[in-house]
Amino acid sequence: NQTERNERVIYSHTQPADGQRSVEVVLTRTDGERTAVAIELPEAFDITAPAPMAKVSRSADFMLTWAPPAPEGSMRITLVEEIGNGICLETGTAEHDYKDSMGVDVDDDGNWLIPAAVIAGGARDKCDAQYRFARYEDVAYPSSFAPGGYIEGRTERIVAFAKNLVGHIRGG
Repeated sequence: NQTERNERVIYSHTQPADGQRSVEVVLTRTDGERTAVAIELPEAFDITAPAPMAKVSRSADFMLTWAPPAPEGSMRITLVEEIGNGICLETGTAEHDYKDSMGVDVDDDGNWLIPAAVIAGGARDKCDAQYRFARYEDVAYPSSFAPGGYIEGRTERIVAFAKNLVGHIRGG
């Protein structure tokens, strides 16, 4: 896939969850010059909590969990609202600012505690949202490519849930 942005072009490829863990990308310029880049994807994982569409309270601590862990790496966690682009949930504590465009990088040990009240309510009492979990692997950037770019391998999982602003955590 190719996505045009302000001053750059993003190329992406999506593999099935049980697909190959490596990808080779080959750029062929109009003059025939070819540059190949091998990308190793980070280890696959599953989100174990919250369960899909679970009701999660902000008034109690909540443990996000995934398996298997990758203790030498990091996991990036991002919080995305499905509708409203930010009117329902607010995060402002630096180490818990999941709505920041880059999310929060945490040790990839298989769990991360979301303390009570670090995710505040916005304009609505309930909202549907997603936690996005991602492992990244940086890849050496070829000198023959335009300066300022980067190449990464990413394994990402998404779980949707309902955020209740009061009450208790319940399975769903």
